[in-house]
Amino acid sequence: MALGPELMSRGDEAERQERPPDELFAKLASTGVFKMLWPTAQGGYGFTLPEALPAIEVLAAADGSAGWSTMIGVEAAALWMRFDPHLPTARSPRYGVLTRAALMPRGMARETPDGWRLKGRWPLASGAYDADWFIAAAQVMDDDGPRIRSDGLPDLRHFAVPPDRVEIHDTWHALGLRSTMSHDISIDTILPLHHSAPGVGVIESPYALGRLPVWLALGPFHCAMILGVVRGALADVLALLPTKRPILNPAIRTSDDPVVQHRVGFIATRLASTRAFLMSEANVAWAMAENREPFTPLYRIRFRSMMAFVHAECVGMMDDLFQLGGSSAVYDISPLQRRYRDLRTACQHLTATGEVYQPYGALLMNVPLPMEAAL
Repeated sequence: MALGPELMSRGDEAERQERPPDELFAKLASTGVFKMLWPTAQGGYGFTLPEALPAIEVLAAADGSAGWSTMIGVEAAALWMRFDPHLPTARSPRYGVLTRAALMPRGMARETPDGWRLKGRWPLASGAYDADWFIAAAQVMDDDGPRIRSDGLPDLRHFAVPPDRVEIHDTWHALGLRSTMSHDISIDTILPLHHSAPGVGVIESPYALGRLPVWLALGPFHCAMILGVVRGALADVLALLPTKRPILNPAIRTSDDPVVQHRVGFIATRLASTRAFLMSEANVAWAMAENREPFTPLYRIRFRSMMAFVHAECVGMMDDLFQLGGSSAVYDISPLQRRYRDLRTACQHLTATGEVYQPYGALLMNVPLPMEAAL
């Protein structure tokens, strides 16, 4: 990507001001990246999910925060496919629909004669741009408590909220991804009924993107983003090692050490194989959505296990790369240090949890599980 060097060189500036420079974001958004996943019938470019993943990877390789915020804006198209087709009503003519989403169901929603009453406070409403819309997840409540769907799952729904009804709290002062504006938000408003969409389950949609379960649509982008950060870190190390000399053997370059060569080769192989795993599963999921095949509990849990594995592998690779960077990597001026912080922050996400392996193993052995364990 032509913007890669500028995104990389201005990463420190973006961190200091906790958002990317306005003109740099305008350059990025003007590429049309936020329209990638939108169907052509709705003004987008109609990329398939597997086709869109490399763009996020490339951006994250240049700068983790840029990759993360772009990921949020791109993957939001999958959420919009679940809403009434007349939404969203406000679109940027150049950039597409700039959306920030807070998908931890921290809020509560109640259906009233006037529409949905939505109230709550949500963390991690990422997106380093002025949003056209916010999407917030909430548990639907009835008089006797949380509403349960006919399939036994809690009725979790997503709500489309105009930005003038959202209060943003300046809370994002974090280890990494510092320029993603991942602040808390508060909402207390009444919304029209068509501003709501199911947050769980499979829906019927004219578009394959809309037929993907939420986490099968969003999770691959998280994986592509962290793979991009590791890819960038590997490039940093490959540039650094030929300039370093071991303290105990300064007659050679660090890159001449066979042990170092082995470690670098192994990391590169892990990165390629982990990426191939992601792309293979993303292609399978997309084909299933196109063919309207059922997303069984076993398949969903397998897909989530893939995502957990990719996150764990990225953490391991980044730890090894950071160690190879030596003492120079601990300084704030080191791009490798920023990548390390960004990767570690991204991998605190819910999609990274290894707890998913237990229900996967149980289903493989035909051990019954609660419905929610296989979401």
